[in-house]
Amino acid sequence: MLKESLQLISIRHPVDEFRLEPMSVRAKNGSQLAEFFNIFRITFTPMSLVTRRDNSESWRVHIVTSQIDNSNQHQNIEAS
Repeated sequence: MLKESLQLISIRHPVDEFRLEPMSVRAKNGSQLAEFFNIFRITFTPMSLVTRRDNSESWRVHIVTSQIDNSNQHQNIEAS
């Protein structure tokens, strides 16, 4: 947690991003334990947090990234 806090502080131009992460098959079938482990796995990933269930098949995930990193990614995609 301390490492992630320091990473957040070090981002000069933070950007809030929301992405959709697919649910596991067991979570889709109604297993509450599978839902818990899905949320735990996503939240355990650095700089990400599940904000809600977007629909019956995916989670809405909040990610903090750097604006500079995003512009580099777009340039790399356009160069391909």
